[in-house]
Amino acid sequence: MRLEKLILALSLIVVILIAGLSVFLFVEEKSDLPVQENPKNAGLVWEIIGYTDAVETRLNGSEPVPEYITEKYGAIYVPPEVMVYDLVELRDLGLRQDNSTILSTRIYAEEYSLNYTFVESRVLENNIGVDSYYHIICNNNSESAGALLFEFGDPAAGCHGLYRQEINFQSLHGDEFSIHVRPVQESESAMNSPEPLYIVYSSKDVDHNYTPPLPELPVDES
Repeated sequence: MRLEKLILALSLIVVILIAGLSVFLFVEEKSDLPVQENPKNAGLVWEIIGYTDAVETRLNGSEPVPEYITEKYGAIYVPPEVMVYDLVELRDLGLRQDNSTILSTRIYAEEYSLNYTFVESRVLENNIGVDSYYHIICNNNSESAGALLFEFGDPAAGCHGLYRQEINFQSLHGDEFSIHVRPVQESESAMNSPEPLYIVYSSKDVDHNYTPPLPELPVDES
């Protein structure tokens, strides 16, 4: 029953995320060069092994983004409720629709082999194509997770897309959390960058009591 509920929840999340995402495109050339291990990757809460390159880890959300990052990537948006986050670059994941894509993914100290199942392709109103994939993690019958992976692109322009990852863990022991990976640059910066920047954070590092500040009311000077 838990598995059926998880599959149903995944289906609903796919629809919601596709409908609400703001997509940034870029043109990327595939490279067959081996990836050198980045020592910073050890500090990430999430990484797709062999495809992830840490820029900075465990940044404080209440502090300004380091200047060297904004100089290279332009303005970036960090959700105000995120207290701690990582910034990474991703290589082309080479996703395939024949259900043969396997990506070794580390989440905290655990490594998972995620064999992604293709769900569907859609074309959004702005002619952006989105391919959806999922994998269900079952661990010792006490923990399960739904991993959703999206790739966006412009088929007409031959552009490779950006990625978005959502992983939601459920546990019989009550340790439930989620991992979020999404583009963080402004549209123009991402489009002009061969290596767009992504924000990575866990729901464990979110202030769930955060409330947006109220807008200032105009002062009546009459």
